[in-house]
Amino acid sequence: PAVITVNTPPSAFVLPHAPAFASGASTTLAVRVEGTGPFSYAWFRGPLGDTSASVGDSSATFDTGPLTASVSYWVRVTNAYGHSDAGPFALAVD
Repeated sequence: PAVITVNTPPSAFVLPHAPAFASGASTTLAVRVEGTGPFSYAWFRGPLGDTSASVGDSSATFDTGPLTASVSYWVRVTNAYGHSDAGPFALAVD
């Protein structure tokens, strides 16, 4: 029988996270990806699509470090067939 391989761009989905954190708390953000691997990851701080504040790469997870103010993060997942953006991860600091 023939094997058919479908090469598809990634589809990235934000995984649930807590809506609010105490000042100084940290969290790990995660993204679920479907499509044809391998994938590369680029995490950014700020509004979705703004690539001026890169904060991490190479992983489906991102550790925020201590949070001292409300902030948003997002991730761009890329493969040989395109890219997909997921987010924002809007984190509120109480």
